[in-house]
Amino acid sequence: MKIRSFIFSSIIICIIIAVGMWRIAYDWHSRLPERLKTEHITSLVKIHWGEANTAEIQANSFSDALFGLGYVQGQLNGWTIALWRQAALGKLHEWYGSEVFEADRLVRKLELSEIAQASYSRLNPDETRLIASFGEGIRLALEETDRMHEFVLQDIVPDPWEPWHTFAIERLIAWMSSTSEPVCNLGTSICSGMENLRSILLLDGFESSSTWVISTARSPLLYQRHILGKSRSPAFQEVVLRVSDELELHGASLLGTPFFPTGKTNEQAWSILLHSPKTSRPTHSTSMRTVRLRFPDREELVHYKRSDSTFNVPESKTELFWDGFGTETDTRAWFALLHNRSLPFQIWRGDGLLIRPDTPHVILGDPEFVSVTNHSGLVISNDSLIYYDVHYLDRLNPDFDDPLSWITDTYSPWIAETLPPKLDSLRIPMNSTAMIRSALAYLRNWDYDFGEKSIGATIYHEWMIADGEAPEDAFYNAVDELAQKYGPNPSEWLWARVHIDTSWVTFGGASDHEIFQPFISPIVGHESTMIWGGFRATAAPSIWEMWTWIEPGGSHSIRRWSIDFRQPLGRYISGKRGSTVFSLPTPYFKTTLMVTK
Repeated sequence: MKIRSFIFSSIIICIIIAVGMWRIAYDWHSRLPERLKTEHITSLVKIHWGEANTAEIQANSFSDALFGLGYVQGQLNGWTIALWRQAALGKLHEWYGSEVFEADRLVRKLELSEIAQASYSRLNPDETRLIASFGEGIRLALEETDRMHEFVLQDIVPDPWEPWHTFAIERLIAWMSSTSEPVCNLGTSICSGMENLRSILLLDGFESSSTWVISTARSPLLYQRHILGKSRSPAFQEVVLRVSDELELHGASLLGTPFFPTGKTNEQAWSILLHSPKTSRPTHSTSMRTVRLRFPDREELVHYKRSDSTFNVPESKTELFWDGFGTETDTRAWFALLHNRSLPFQIWRGDGLLIRPDTPHVILGDPEFVSVTNHSGLVISNDSLIYYDVHYLDRLNPDFDDPLSWITDTYSPWIAETLPPKLDSLRIPMNSTAMIRSALAYLRNWDYDFGEKSIGATIYHEWMIADGEAPEDAFYNAVDELAQKYGPNPSEWLWARVHIDTSWVTFGGASDHEIFQPFISPIVGHESTMIWGGFRATAAPSIWEMWTWIEPGGSHSIRRWSIDFRQPLGRYISGKRGSTVFSLPTPYFKTTLMVTK
């Protein structure tokens, strides 16, 4: 009897512990307060929590609204904010040990923390008050990290939030927003630090983001695609801000900041590409700096050169030029967009589009690629491969189709035009092997679509990358390569079987120092299709997309990866589902009332 009682009690205890851990890690609804008292607002603030991890914030002042925004960001995406902040301060080693020393060493040499503090000190009193109010919202939310699954699973407690951390995160994302090539020109040690940082944060490809506008029978349509990298962790917080009679905004803020790369008010809509390019050039005379870097198990004395625009190290014959090395801040430019104005950017290049009803669209910044399209359209990007999107947009009928069907289309009109002449000139003898003839038949009958079950897509791709002195030789080599990898039967060479995408979501524990867990899934599309948007990678990375009609009451639609941690085993069930599409505002399920103490 005692043994049975002991077993029964043990089972009950295990169930209680499991339910408790389950609740801590996944029961998101239960931890949102219905009422919250704070001394950092001047009047009532209402937060309506929406589906798809969105929110609507109602306030009587812009400052109070930003406090609510900080709280929303901290509650819904506190982990991403804390991770970015830790990286921006060069403190990743405090969480993950010696594996991240190279990343921290680079960030400390760049002095991102010192630049951020200097930028904050340059704000005028009104800007200081707004940034501080936003920061207090984040600080309040991060105090509840004991109920946020990423922190619990990794046994991490983040440091308190300081207002200037906003500028540290902004500088970090700006630093990550362009290619590594100029950085690697400084030498192996700097390049390895950059690659270590990228491998930790999984942020890459920003320079391939794009935005375009076309006319439809309904009204002008503004679209933007932000390339983010391989992490499925969100980079933006989608919200609706309603500030009495002052502001009504539908948009998405960059996490850790109150800055909106995309937004729509009653007066205008905009899209700002997050791009802050770096260049390298021959070294000029700059004073040498020496700093002692302290890590838990050692100290290092490092030498480097820094000015308000350049950086290099003694062993390098080139120096790096970047606008982010100065102490300027783009706070005024970001806030101007919310209040229906536009000002020049200084850290970011500010490339984008500004659209107002019944007026021509305005190109912002100095984008490298600008192309006029049919339907009174315009496409901008900093990647020339956006040409494929232009090619597609020139051929669609914008008055009949749904934009979602365009941006997820796996058909390639460019290949449809360029492949037939190549096939006509291909000389394959009639006495070729059955496998060669079969592969050629699949390619000739291909509909130029890169869907999961496409065989022609696989053969085409392998042919284009195969070696050979003549097209025929390359084709033979491509078929041989496919046969060796996937068997001699071409009917098994499905695009989804050949091409997979590895993306990553936060998961891990302190014992193994794993920050992310991989999700491997079949992919569709190609760089010449709209679903990829001209990106150069083997598989399209994580993206964030928005489209909106420029008209009163026009919807603000968003497509992004979605992992619902709130449902049981949410990360495992929804991790492979792909993207979700929703429009702001989403349905609300709970309201938090913030009142003054």
